[in-house]
Amino acid sequence: LTLRALGSSQLAYMDSNPDKNYGTWEDMTKADYIQEGYNRTNIIDNYSIAVFNIKISTLDENGKSKFNSTFTMVAIPRSQKNKLRTFALGDEQTPRVWVGKADEWWLEDVQLDDKILWEPLR
Repeated sequence: LTLRALGSSQLAYMDSNPDKNYGTWEDMTKADYIQEGYNRTNIIDNYSIAVFNIKISTLDENGKSKFNSTFTMVAIPRSQKNKLRTFALGDEQTPRVWVGKADEWWLEDVQLDDKILWEPLR
């Protein structure tokens, strides 16, 4: 639920700023979309937000956006003793759960549309 709330906050942030970009963690905190005092390790019990990526819109020669902004958030458990799962959310607002193998996990370029690694939650 917290990931969904962060996703909704991203959409509200994007809608309220003139560049129509999503916000970094710092941007979101400054604009009061994330309450001060929360950080990536204490906003969700037993989890850390390991990925909080945004892509900034770039403009073409006519001043139009070359692509839509996007964001990705991934929450991973801090401990495996309770067999907690890894969850993610992107701009389409569909929560996903990691179903890939441990050796397939990487933080660099998370692709939530990879159905072999990420399963949408219903």
